[in-house]
Parts: sequence; structure tokens; C-alpha cells
Amino acid sequence: MKKERRHELSENVLAHELAQAKTFLQRYGNWIIGALSVLIIVGLIAWYHHKKVNEELANETYLYQALISSLNKMQSSQNSKDVEQCISELEELAQSAKSPIISALAAINVADLMAGRYTYALTQGQAEKAEKYRKKAEKLYQFVLNKHSDRKIFVAKAHYGLGTLAENQGKWETAISEYQKVRRSLISAYPVVSQAIFRINRIKQWTKPGSKPIRFATTIPATQPATNSSAATQPTTSHN
Repeated sequence: MKKERRHELSENVLAHELAQAKTFLQRYGNWIIGALSVLIIVGLIAWYHHKKVNEELANETYLYQALISSLNKMQSSQNSKDVEQCISELEELAQSAKSPIISALAAINVADLMAGRYTYALTQGQAEKAEKYRKKAEKLYQFVLNKHSDRKIFVAKAHYGLGTLAENQGKWETAISEYQKVRRSLISAYPVVSQAIFRINRIKQWTKPGSKPIRFATTIPATQPATNSSAATQPTTSHN
């Protein structure tokens, strides 16, 4: 009897719970289905957006590498239209890239190239061209400092570039100030820091009493972007 009674009570409890569940679904079923539908749609949108962003980043990386490769192959044709087209596309990539790494890399590479042209124009007595290249290089270095101030390696490279421009103008204090910013941006293990320290010591040697008159460098710069910008700083997943 007790066993049958327990079975009857269990059936009553189950029937009661089923009735409550039925009432709940009748009252809130449409809301639950609607909420689940919204979650599914939101999930699909997020997945599609993530996929699209990854594709865009992959395309930007491919474009950057292709442009750098093209420039490296055009060393003997600095004045060709193809070179200028590559440089123009790199500048556009610096402005439009969603990846901060690609944007900064493109800007630094073009700035370094303009800085090299500036130095060469100075050695050739081409003051107008030199000024044009200097302004363009400065603008791109400042672009990196303004837009990518949280990327220490690129900030250091931009300050180093500004330092070389100031050095070539004979603005020793400005150059040292920029090189000191490089030292404060990164630890000394980075090559750009070692280069900055070397230049600081060289300027101090040049400007001490009794030193010989300063002569600017006469080395013709390569057409491709400087090695310490393109080769040593390939795109990675994260930077400091």
C-alpha cells in the first residue's frame, strides 16, 4: 500500500509540474523563441564580421608585402613611374589600413625612403627637392607618433627618423632630443636604440670645442625602404 501511495504521489507531482510548464510555455513561449532567434542572428552577424575583418587584415598584409617586394626589385629605377606608384600605394595603405601594424609599417617605410632621398638631394645641392622630401618624411613620422603612440617600436623608429632629419639640418639639440626619446621608448637591446646612442655620442664628439667642421654624409641611399624598418619589423600579432 505504501509503495502504491508513493507512486500515486509521484504521478501527481509530475502532472502538476507538467501543467506548470505548459502554462509557462503558453505564456512566455513566444518570448523565448524570439529571444533565441535574436541570439542566433546576433551570433551569425558577429561571426560574419569577424570573418570579414580577418580577410581584410590578410589582404592588407599581402598588399604591404607585395609593395615592399616590388620596391626592393626596383633599386635601379628610383625615378620610374612604377616606383612612385608603389610609394603612393604604400602611403594610401598607411592611411587606410585597419591593422595598426600594417599602417605604421607602411608609414615608417615611406618616411625612411623620403629621409634617404632628402639626404641625397642635400649632397647634390638640390635644395628644393631636399626640402620637399624632408617635409614629407616629417609628416609621415608625425603621423606614426600621433596615430600609433601606443606602439613603442614604431614610436622609437619615428623619433629616430626625426632625429636624422634634424641632424642633417645641423640642429644638434633637436637631434639629440629625438634620439633621447628613442632611448626612453625601448630597452637597449633594440638595434634602433643602439643606433640612437651612437648618433648622440657622435654629435657630442662633433660639437665639442676644437672639433673639426661637420660634413654631411655622401652615401647614396637605396631605393628600397631601410632594412631596419621593413625586414626587422615584419607584421606580427602583437606589439608593445
